[in-house]
Amino acid sequence: MFKSGESYLIIEKNDEKVLSLFSSTLSGDKKGMVVWRVHPQKEKEYFKGKNVTTKWVTNISTKEDHLSPHDLEQLSYDIECFMRNSFGGVILLLCVEYLISFNTFQDILHLVQTAHDFAAEYGCVLIVHVNEGTLDKQQESLLKQELTLVGDINGKD
Repeated sequence: MFKSGESYLIIEKNDEKVLSLFSSTLSGDKKGMVVWRVHPQKEKEYFKGKNVTTKWVTNISTKEDHLSPHDLEQLSYDIECFMRNSFGGVILLLCVEYLISFNTFQDILHLVQTAHDFAAEYGCVLIVHVNEGTLDKQQESLLKQELTLVGDINGKD
């Protein structure tokens, strides 16, 4: 379904479906990275037996490994490092709306554009998930210009 070096947009209200699709792309020794809002103590429930790195995005000060939603430069760096070191890997950006709540949409669009370029450069797959109905039409349109829209992830497309 996903091609190396390509970037995709999934507009879906069910995060579990997106996580399942992401997990199914990680066959063999393929590596994955998820940027999301799930606490590190809960993440093991999601990726049993898969080679997945996670980045917990939170605005609180904590002893757990995390990334501030304001630190887009660090997030961009982490994405580039993962892709550079995991040729053919898969990245899932699962907290776009949360990042927008701390930054401008334009800043997040630039992050997605940069990650899209990294995916092309390093032969990785970038999947950007947006919850259905959370962005306005112009924002959705701008993301669709950068990314390939994935249709019905239930296989009815």
